[in-house]
Amino acid sequence: MRRGLERREEYVNTMKTKTKMVRLLATAAVMIGGVATAETIDIRLEADSDTYTVGDAIDVNVIATTSSLLVGYGFDLDTDEALSFVNYDAGDGFVNVSRTPDGDGIAGLSLSGGVDGVDLIIGTARFEAVEEGDTLISLLTTIGDLTEGFARFGAGFFDLSAEPLPLAITGPSTNIDPGPQLGGGGGGGGGGGGGPSVPEPATLALCAAGLVAVFRRKR
Repeated sequence: MRRGLERREEYVNTMKTKTKMVRLLATAAVMIGGVATAETIDIRLEADSDTYTVGDAIDVNVIATTSSLLVGYGFDLDTDEALSFVNYDAGDGFVNVSRTPDGDGIAGLSLSGGVDGVDLIIGTARFEAVEEGDTLISLLTTIGDLTEGFARFGAGFFDLSAEPLPLAITGPSTNIDPGPQLGGGGGGGGGGGGGPSVPEPATLALCAAGLVAVFRRKR
């Protein structure tokens, strides 16, 4: 009987110790960065126009809205053959991470403990328009890739909400400069040294008719 009471007391003491440890760990988690609850970061892509011409440079701002501190991020910008990726510059409050596993360098890191707010430009990507057509630029993160995602201060990663950016790429301009115009432009004296006048087809016909009349009169 006594041995049973001792075992029961030992079990109770063990459970009390475990409960204290759990409480300490929970308190530490709150002190470090709070309990990790799901929170969404809203991202939108924005360009100066929705229509560009082949050969144009296209700057796309990556704009974030978050009420919690964003301490770092990495992502992919997916598009098709109409656009060619050129480079990426991190926005205010972040520094570029030049080496990323996929080689595109689309990543930023805050050295000040994180940033939060509404409509924050966290970076700008530059593309070149290379082919005609309608295209989309989509912001994506790879599941399981710990170098991609939007990291919260002390609390894991944000859930991501991002819409693709539609763009239209048109062909090169077909407006050709005709160059200097031949002919007399006003004033009866003939266009200020612009060279001899080239008659229009109707004028040529009248000239021909006049020459025929003169020839017949001489005969």
